[in-house]
Amino acid sequence: GSVTDANVGTNKPVSYTGLSLSGGDAANYILSSAAGTTIDIVPKPLTVASGLSAANKAYDGGRTASLSGTPVLGGVVGSDVVDIDPASTPVALFADANAGTNKIVAVTGYSLSGAAAGNYTLTQPVNLQADITPLALTVTGLTVSSKTYDKSDLATLSGTGTLAGVQGSDIVNVDMSGALARFSDDQVGTGKGVTVTGLTLGGAGAGNYTLTQPTGLTGNITRKVLTLTGVTVTPKPYDKTTTATLSGGTLQGVESGDAVNLDASGVTAVFDDALVGTLKNVTVSGYQISGTDAGNYTLTQPTLAADITAKPLTISGAVAQSREYDGTRAAVVTGGTLVGVEAGDVVTLDTANATGLFDTKNAGLGKSVLASGFALAGANAGKYTLIQPVLSADITQKSATVTGAVAAAKEYDGTTTAVISGATLAGIVSGDSVSLTNDTAGDFVLPGAGTAVAVTTVMGLTG
Repeated sequence: GSVTDANVGTNKPVSYTGLSLSGGDAANYILSSAAGTTIDIVPKPLTVASGLSAANKAYDGGRTASLSGTPVLGGVVGSDVVDIDPASTPVALFADANAGTNKIVAVTGYSLSGAAAGNYTLTQPVNLQADITPLALTVTGLTVSSKTYDKSDLATLSGTGTLAGVQGSDIVNVDMSGALARFSDDQVGTGKGVTVTGLTLGGAGAGNYTLTQPTGLTGNITRKVLTLTGVTVTPKPYDKTTTATLSGGTLQGVESGDAVNLDASGVTAVFDDALVGTLKNVTVSGYQISGTDAGNYTLTQPTLAADITAKPLTISGAVAQSREYDGTRAAVVTGGTLVGVEAGDVVTLDTANATGLFDTKNAGLGKSVLASGFALAGANAGKYTLIQPVLSADITQKSATVTGAVAAAKEYDGTTTAVISGATLAGIVSGDSVSLTNDTAGDFVLPGAGTAVAVTTVMGLTG
């Protein structure tokens, strides 16, 4: 039998030809027409057999997939004119939007065209797969804090890290708890490159992303400031100059193992002025540092203070006058010239109240005399002190006399012995304890009888 055409349709009439009867009794029958027989011709399903693939993509928060290639139909009968309709608008969707490999891609929207298209149906492409790769995020908002040289390349990040590239309302945050930033080296410099590692992603959507560690960050390592300890200024007497003398000095703050030395060869130190005073400011300059690692440091010159004391002056040419014992230590001092006055200063010696004291009141030769009462005068006297001179002079013994002594007349007895009475000392200083010895005996100069015979004595002093 046959139908009128081969196209798809329902209740299509079937025409029969060449039908006959067979069998032992066939002769008893005739074959009537088979009119009214119908059949359905249903569309043949076609598939996209080849030529089509789904492209990998970076995560973008959506399911949309991109197709590439030219789809080739499989199953077209003979020379039927049927093809994918070029006006088709296929839609390809991943099973979900999350990152993953070999993800199923479902395709819809392809249709058929061509003269025989009505005899077919199209099964949309299946078994397409592609990857959704995690989307690379970057971090903005971070800077590198400048730091002072510490012999380490570690850097400190500042600012708030903000993710760039997060899709839609995805919940993704940057975790900086493990961040590690390092300068290119530990040496002093500006605009030094900084490498960052250890930033990670967190949040419900983190699995769809990767994080690109920050690049292009720079920072500064500044010189470490060193100080000096143990530097002292020697106090000095006034000398009409501002020059100060320093001693000692040790670098403070050098990192362990660094080669840095103190160079004091060019140091100068000056008082603010040359005047006498206490704790006067001293300005220091010229301390330098040297050594392999000196470039990583800078040196702060010390701030110091010291005294300029009044300059001691001495006196030359002063004279203590020798004198006779008088029971006191008083000495008369005359003359004197100042020694040590700085050129141009107006300072004079005031002798108006100059006096002296012997070391003791007793008579003696070359006795020490401590002078006092010398004073300074003049416009610049305040810059000086005066050392009172120590002189020497003699205290000569005072002459004492005997008065009232009388030798008693006697009858010749063949001896020169004489008896003396009434001897009294004259000229003794009041308060001194001095008395006569051998004041009652003497010797006539002749043993024979005579009148007004001279009598000698050996009286002495005691006390």
